[in-house]
Amino acid sequence: MTTASSMGDRLCQMEAMDGAARCLEALRLQQKICNCRPLEFNTRLLEVAMAIGAKLLIRTVRVRLCRIYQSLGDEEHQEEHGRAAHRLEEELELQCGACNLPFGYDTDSLEALPCAHILHARLWKVQFSRDLFKQSLVFVDQARLSNYKNQINTNHKVKGLAKKKLDLLSITTNTPFSVAVN
Repeated sequence: MTTASSMGDRLCQMEAMDGAARCLEALRLQQKICNCRPLEFNTRLLEVAMAIGAKLLIRTVRVRLCRIYQSLGDEEHQEEHGRAAHRLEEELELQCGACNLPFGYDTDSLEALPCAHILHARLWKVQFSRDLFKQSLVFVDQARLSNYKNQINTNHKVKGLAKKKLDLLSITTNTPFSVAVN
């Protein structure tokens, strides 16, 4: 970490500090150290991440700081960091396309649909293990979905049938990215 800061490599410094902050957070949760050291370290990491503009790391650090302030009983700072983390979630659109819950709080696997919507892998397995011709998904951004439908309708041919209406909400269970033709 000192080598990275002496060379002026802020990105390397940020990555090293994030690893150390995660270790300190784990020790704090195990009650092996007090809250002051992780609080100080995450505050410094937040400054470095903001200087670089690493929004995902800023969100992660703010969530960590929110948890630390919650354990300290400091509601004012807890709410401040919680609101800032929520604003970043909305700005970066870090919500699941099916359940609308944010990504990144738990270690979840993710799956992507061809329309660029991202789902939790557990929902992918539940949603797509059933007969999907009878099921439908609710997407966060319906405008983006309808735009994708229009692009598919005008630019692609499916199984040699031109200009057939595509139903993106009916996806076959054999291949996760195939699209059914009505």
